[in-house]
Amino acid sequence: MSDKTKKGTLKLDKSLFHHDPTRTLEEVQKVNDVEQARNDVQEFHETPSVSRVLEALGELIPDASHRERFLYLHATFGSGKTHLLKLVGYATAQSDAPEAAEIASLLGDKFSGFKQLKTQLSNAKVDRFIPVFLNLLDRDASSEPPIPLLLYKALGRKLGKRFGYKTDPMWLLEFAFQLDRNFKLWSALWDYHLDSDDMYAGAFREAYAKRGMIRGWLTRAVAELANKSDDQNLRTKYGSEASVRRAINAAEKAVDAENFTATELAERIRWAKELLQKRDDESTDFIFGLDEVALFIGDERTRYTEFRRTIETLADEGVQPVIIGTGQWSLASIHKEFVGDPDPNAWYANEVELEGTDTEIIVRKRWLRKSPENWKAVKEALEASKNDILTSDERSDIGDRDSAAVESYPFRPTDLRHMREALQHLMSRGRTTRHEYVQGRALLVQVRALFTEHGWSGRELGALVPWSEIFELLDEETPFIPGWVRTLLERIEATVGDASDKAVDVARVIYLLNRIEDVDATLDNVVRLLVGSLDADVSGLRKEVEKALDILVNDKRYVRSEEGGKRTAQPVYRLLTEDEVTLAEKIEERAAGIQLSRLRNWIGEVVQNERLFGSEGLRREEKVGDERDVPLRTYYTILRELAEPAETHDAVAVRVVVTDDVDAVRKQWTKLHQDGTRAGEDLLVAASLPSGFEDRLRRQLATESVLDATTQGYGDLRDSSLEERRLLREELSHVLQDAAIYARAGKKMGKYADSFEKYIATQVVPEKFPHRKTLQMPLQASGDAPKLQAFFQSEQSSKKAQEWPLSKADAKMLGVDTFNREISGGWAAEFFEAFTHQVQGEDLIEAIQGRAGRWLGTGLEALQALLLTLACARQIQLRQGGKTILEPKRMAVAVRGKTNIESLTVKLEPPVDASELQRLQTVYRALTEEDSTPDEPEAIVHAIEQWARDHGHRIIEFRDRCLDSTFGDESEVDISALRKLIEPVFRAEPNARITRDDLTDDGVVRQAEIYRDVRPLLVGDETEQWQRFLDRAAELQKDHRTHDLTIQFMRLKSGQKAPSVSEVRSLLRQAKSIGTAVGEAPNGGDTAGDTSGTEAEKDAAEESESSPGSEPSEAELEEQSEDDVINDVVERLKDLPEGTVVVVENK
Repeated sequence: MSDKTKKGTLKLDKSLFHHDPTRTLEEVQKVNDVEQARNDVQEFHETPSVSRVLEALGELIPDASHRERFLYLHATFGSGKTHLLKLVGYATAQSDAPEAAEIASLLGDKFSGFKQLKTQLSNAKVDRFIPVFLNLLDRDASSEPPIPLLLYKALGRKLGKRFGYKTDPMWLLEFAFQLDRNFKLWSALWDYHLDSDDMYAGAFREAYAKRGMIRGWLTRAVAELANKSDDQNLRTKYGSEASVRRAINAAEKAVDAENFTATELAERIRWAKELLQKRDDESTDFIFGLDEVALFIGDERTRYTEFRRTIETLADEGVQPVIIGTGQWSLASIHKEFVGDPDPNAWYANEVELEGTDTEIIVRKRWLRKSPENWKAVKEALEASKNDILTSDERSDIGDRDSAAVESYPFRPTDLRHMREALQHLMSRGRTTRHEYVQGRALLVQVRALFTEHGWSGRELGALVPWSEIFELLDEETPFIPGWVRTLLERIEATVGDASDKAVDVARVIYLLNRIEDVDATLDNVVRLLVGSLDADVSGLRKEVEKALDILVNDKRYVRSEEGGKRTAQPVYRLLTEDEVTLAEKIEERAAGIQLSRLRNWIGEVVQNERLFGSEGLRREEKVGDERDVPLRTYYTILRELAEPAETHDAVAVRVVVTDDVDAVRKQWTKLHQDGTRAGEDLLVAASLPSGFEDRLRRQLATESVLDATTQGYGDLRDSSLEERRLLREELSHVLQDAAIYARAGKKMGKYADSFEKYIATQVVPEKFPHRKTLQMPLQASGDAPKLQAFFQSEQSSKKAQEWPLSKADAKMLGVDTFNREISGGWAAEFFEAFTHQVQGEDLIEAIQGRAGRWLGTGLEALQALLLTLACARQIQLRQGGKTILEPKRMAVAVRGKTNIESLTVKLEPPVDASELQRLQTVYRALTEEDSTPDEPEAIVHAIEQWARDHGHRIIEFRDRCLDSTFGDESEVDISALRKLIEPVFRAEPNARITRDDLTDDGVVRQAEIYRDVRPLLVGDETEQWQRFLDRAAELQKDHRTHDLTIQFMRLKSGQKAPSVSEVRSLLRQAKSIGTAVGEAPNGGDTAGDTSGTEAEKDAAEESESSPGSEPSEAELEEQSEDDVINDVVERLKDLPEGTVVVVENK
């Protein structure tokens, strides 16, 4: 290369770049400012998202069939939205820019997206598109003109540049439009000179300059021109000043804010197209550009409604101009906020985002673009650098014509993107936002400042921007670096000593990297980003950075070192806040005081949560391998000396050791078990803690303690503390999975993760519990108990026979012959061999868990299955609280859990027959009048005997009362058999006793029920009721002998049917309605000559009159049972005439 281009002699000034990097940054773009059109094109760069915008716009232009031809592009301030909108206007070749056609051609030649757009414009069905652009934020907030009026005004401005229209005041635009549309009069009016002796003399522009004369001048001038015209219509419409004034007033009213709607706008657009077609003989369409739509809408729902109504009305009216909207955030999101979930196919959802990732591309292509003659010099300098300052991908693209490495220099290829991300984070204060704040302009400002304010325009080729200087740039040029960061950097500089310069630089880089999501603050990255030239001594720099990090992390605690996680194996560094530094000092003090017992407790809690471990020494039953309900006990030795072996006979005993010296513990445990004691521990699980684990855990517990004691947020520190806790738990879990397991003899049997369960199931359990019983299929006690009972009660041949609810292997183990549905052999046979008459629940538990248990190692589930099977097969009785449990679901509850089983007494004999028990209980309740009964047959018999001794006289009294009653010889009221049982016991006759067989006799049961029903009427509380019944029966017998009710009375009276209190009451109520209305003559005679009736009939008639429908009183109803009421209602309904409407009221 020439001397001029050698590295070290070429400056980073305007000679290196295509444009001077210190040049003045353009003002914020205005959509209608087209004076610098060529510069607008020069400063433009077509990014991928811009290409998508142009492609989407191109799809709208040639096809007028779209209902709404609308496109929306959004990005934040400074992103180039307005710039792009202006260029779209240039591309039509109809803009107001100087040399519009040439600018349009330049755009099409230079950018592929605009070339395609130009093609689409030429393929359109109209000859030309005229751009009409406006910024909606320019609208006067005080007067709030509607959007249609704003668009009309913008259209008027565009037409005014061609035809001289004025838009201030707005009625003038409307008036001029009407003149031109109908008579092409405005151009003549513009040049017309009014001859007058008063103030209106002169041309229009003179009157317009004075404003107050516009209306008067037009009134005279239009009338004069009209009268000079040969057009009769013009003379008719505007031939007098009065008619002109009326036309002006009409124009003023038409553009009133309340009158001018989107429909009016559509009509004006249609007029404009017609006017342009007539004037230029070219078909025309419009492209409306609405800048800053989102900010215009803001948080006002009415503005969005107005905007949406305008767009949709233009489509409804058929004018369908192309409309491009821009805004700082999505229009679909605005729709969701104000209306609801957007339709993805709706016009407002047709939007493209100018992405923030385009920002660094714009900066590279515009501000850092290298001059053609020096591109090669930069390329060669980068290629010659032996330092690892570029990634392999970045280095491999240096040779390309569009190399990102060359374009980005003096930055690294990814620096600009990461600067944008850091700046975005700073501006949003780390909060997640829906907007990208940092777009092209914001980053351009910083890059330009690097050259103008930080001296980089004087640096030589080979210099590289270190991130410590990027921090300085952001600190000086933006207000976003927090004050606490500056304070902390000053503290570092003041306390670190000789290494302070590098420590401050390292802290600056770490701070920025902590603001970037995709780049970890690792040693490698910090070194790479601090490299300041292409030929720097990177190895020496690395040593300096390592020393600075050691001071910042370990000595001064200004930086936190954290695990790298998934992206890197290196530690990741984070700069602490000033408060966090103070907090870190407290944490170190607290960590020094953490007791070893706290570490044991924390580790123990994690270990006990592992499957198959559990609480210290607690016996539990688990599925281990293929074995169900294996009894386990776990004992722990954590960070301490090994204890004496636990004497365990009822479970597999597991010793879990967590320590940093596994070999020593294994040898000690093996030595303790050399005697082969059967009740000792069965295996050892030895987990070795990784190096440094205790220190990390101690610091973690200290951190949690300090954070819990403070009310301040420390969100990041709390999050990192939670993450460290998770990592510690996860690491300890991995340690346990890798733990070695050892047999008593000290032989290693594999790892916990893959050998623990297999070793217990296949070796320990068969050896320690050779007689244990277990089910292959889980028992669902509450659901299976009824099925077991149904199984033993049903016949094998029956189609509805209940299937055996457990597995065939379980049936064989329990001793169930599933074909014959009976108990035969198996565990049941062992059970009856082991116990005789009865056995207590405690003894059953001892049999499966006791040191000498016959079935030691058997799970509770298997014992539950045995008890339920034998009970449902009626081979045993399950008794609890002195009562036999007969119902299957109650049996299931009784055997649920160890405590319930211990409370049982199991009798090895069949239970009493349910029907026999029911008969005994019926007799007991009938005699004693008690609701509850004993559950055992012997207890019932004993209770009845006692009742006979104490109350047997009631039977005798009842028998005597029956003899004195109206009951006949064929009376059903007969208790002779019951009396023969009770009377001897009552009289204490020798050998007098009552047996179960006596009391379950059908006749005795029936007589006891008769005694229960009839006794209240004869010798109880209902004797008066019975007497009223007898009296009424006599009356009915006399007066209504053949009536059905009379017959019922006589059956009870004679005892042909045993009476009851409810039946007596029911018949008495029914008898109230019997009188002359019955329909038969008293005594069966003729009623024609006797109108008085009997006294009973009179009473009945009076009662009927006073109580319509003969409803019983509420007091009477309260005395009735539910059955009485129902029977009474049914009988009364029978007597009602056909077609009677009955109203039932529920009280």
